Amino acid sequence: MKFSYNWLKEISKTNKNPQELIDLVMLRGFELEESFKLEEQYKGFVVGKVREVKKYPDADRLNIAKVDLGRYGRDIQVVCGAPNLKVGQKVPVAMPGAILPNSKIEIKKSKVRGVESSGMICAEDEIGLGKNHEGIMILDKTLKVGLDLAKALKLEDTVLDFDILPNRAHDCLSYQGLAREIVAMEKRNTDLNTDLNTDFSKIGELLKIEIENKELCPRYMGAVLKNIKLKESPDWLKARLIASGMEPINNVVDITNYAMLETGSPLHAFDFNQVVKEGQVDILVRKAKQGEQLELLGDDNLELDEEDLLITIGGEGVALAGIKGGKKSGISSKTNQIVLEAANFDLLTIRRSRQRHALVTESQSRFEKGISPFLAEVALERAIELLQEYAGAELVEIVDPEKLNRKVQVVDFDIEAQTKLLGEKVEEKEAFEILENLGFKIESNKVQVPYWRLDIEGQFDFSEEIGRIKGYENIKPKYLMTPIKPSKRNLLREFEWIAKDNFTAVGFDEIISYSFYGHQDVQQGKIEGKHFELENPNNNQQTLMRRTLLPGAIQAGALNQKSFDDFSLFEVGRVYLPEKEKYEELRLAGVYFKDDFKTVENFYQAKGSVKSFLKKILMTEIKFKFAEKLENQFYHPVRTAQILVAGEKIGSLGELNPIVASKNKIKKPFVIFEIDFDKLFEIKKEKVIFKKISKFPLVARDLAIFVDIKTEVDQVKEVIKKTGGKNLEEIKLFDIFKEEKKNKKSFAFHLKFSDPQKTLSGEEVEAKIETIIKAVENNDWEVRK
Repeated sequence: MKFSYNWLKEISKTNKNPQELIDLVMLRGFELEESFKLEEQYKGFVVGKVREVKKYPDADRLNIAKVDLGRYGRDIQVVCGAPNLKVGQKVPVAMPGAILPNSKIEIKKSKVRGVESSGMICAEDEIGLGKNHEGIMILDKTLKVGLDLAKALKLEDTVLDFDILPNRAHDCLSYQGLAREIVAMEKRNTDLNTDLNTDFSKIGELLKIEIENKELCPRYMGAVLKNIKLKESPDWLKARLIASGMEPINNVVDITNYAMLETGSPLHAFDFNQVVKEGQVDILVRKAKQGEQLELLGDDNLELDEEDLLITIGGEGVALAGIKGGKKSGISSKTNQIVLEAANFDLLTIRRSRQRHALVTESQSRFEKGISPFLAEVALERAIELLQEYAGAELVEIVDPEKLNRKVQVVDFDIEAQTKLLGEKVEEKEAFEILENLGFKIESNKVQVPYWRLDIEGQFDFSEEIGRIKGYENIKPKYLMTPIKPSKRNLLREFEWIAKDNFTAVGFDEIISYSFYGHQDVQQGKIEGKHFELENPNNNQQTLMRRTLLPGAIQAGALNQKSFDDFSLFEVGRVYLPEKEKYEELRLAGVYFKDDFKTVENFYQAKGSVKSFLKKILMTEIKFKFAEKLENQFYHPVRTAQILVAGEKIGSLGELNPIVASKNKIKKPFVIFEIDFDKLFEIKKEKVIFKKISKFPLVARDLAIFVDIKTEVDQVKEVIKKTGGKNLEEIKLFDIFKEEKKNKKSFAFHLKFSDPQKTLSGEEVEAKIETIIKAVENNDWEVRK
């Protein structure tokens, strides 16, 4: 909420300057969003006097005015289209370089149809001093020419925008509430809650109030005031509204807003002449009927829901309770008598209506966070007092059908419990002084909670009040006396962190996608199995809990392909499987793409990166095998491989199915993969058996084998491994050569042999090679010689 420093200073009687006050409040209560000098918004705006007005040639609506700006020039020429421009007027003038507060448009010297204009004579709404745009703003004739507008209109102030959190909105979204806090922070005691002077028993025959549901409307007070003189508010009042982020309108509306800002309880004024029927105003607070219509101030037309709370007069809706008034009953230039509403509404009802109709107002923002029903009478009395003084109003009657007795909440106070919770010895005298300064009353270790403090539920809430006012910086830190046991290690989470670090190390970037997808994803990928379905989805593309990470990875790939020529992304996340007892599983998925690679090269590069990652975190055999059966249709039907670790399938890697690519507007298919992370973790937990490094040298041989073009390299390696015996230490593929015409390809391997007991002779190694060759030829493969 935006606060005027001048207004806060007046109520709280603080002697601190704005910065000192900011430091105090931030340290003891509320965070500052921003602060600025209000007069800075009116830099370059001065009081001018119109000396001459001439009709603009060939333009009926434009005038050429000469304006006296005192020290800034006597005959400043300005083109103006306002119909109410006259010689002798004092007007606000924006000089070149000035920036209009609302639109942020900079005023510059310019030519309008060939006539030079050196500034702008402003209307109220153009400089945020009202909503009137029918003509220029006319200033007081007594103002000095050339005087800065901010000084002339008492706009010299500092705006302090404090972030009032919902738990304190019920009292601190008001000047009285924050002033009360400042008084306590300065260790002073000032009574900001004066006794009510208005006679609330002044009942007549004009006003009748009925509340249909007292749970939704605990309090509804109304007052009738006559002889209203509608006019502009005094400058000081307008300045305070502007500093608080509100635009002045007229004295009646401004006073209701002023009383709301001061006390924290919203008010609303109805034009008596628009709502009176047969000499009486019958107010009924009820739920709206489904489909009932209401035209609001500002010309918004609402179709109401049966859960909305409606203020009706004579059976007709005149306001959406606690949010906004209706157009028909609004204050107009003809208003001379009003019905003033001060009420209290159920916070959940107001919040749901606000969400339903997307209406945000100062009134709604207070009611939906909860305020005391007793504040209604405080606000009503303050508004009546101001209306009598600044609108000439005469109070006719006040109706309060629910005369509430203030039930005092009393809480036992235990200083030992407070000391234990704060960790610092607090003297009872000091604690009581802090609470009394905040408005609490204390009698014999029993604390009476003031009606405006809705957040106090028990004595431990006092600890926060004592701690923050005393100053947390003044509470000395102490070592914990209770031994603390370290938490149990989460090995899966630690492994997840290691995996993420290692995937990043091989060039991948982490993404986080939604845990949901839609039926269109299920159809595209032909994802088998049941899904958990959301009762209240964000949209129709996110109705199901995911069984696979691939849709999110594919969407991320599609988005990145629009902007980048190469990218590699991965995600570690949970999938949800209703048919399993442990229905959550952890998966790892990703996409790989380089635009300057061919499709086949992309596949092998992605395969290499995934294999490199697996080697970094596992010390076991890693294989890729042609996937005869696909898990889903996101993968290419041919260019897809199963990922095997220690002979167990842990996932799949393959090119994106071109059909899926087309449906997702992906120009060039990339490579996708998904790995069962839980299986990966189980493999990681298995014990690794180490063996000694042989002290005898390795003997190396190379072997090249012609095979059918459909034969996989792992098939050949398996034959070599079985026949090579225990002395075959390593098999490494180093070359692939294809002969498309013969429908053949050649695999070239490095083979390494060793014996832990001796150095192998050439004859022994050759014998092993001959055995391997025979086995190879028995499979109808040909050894290149």
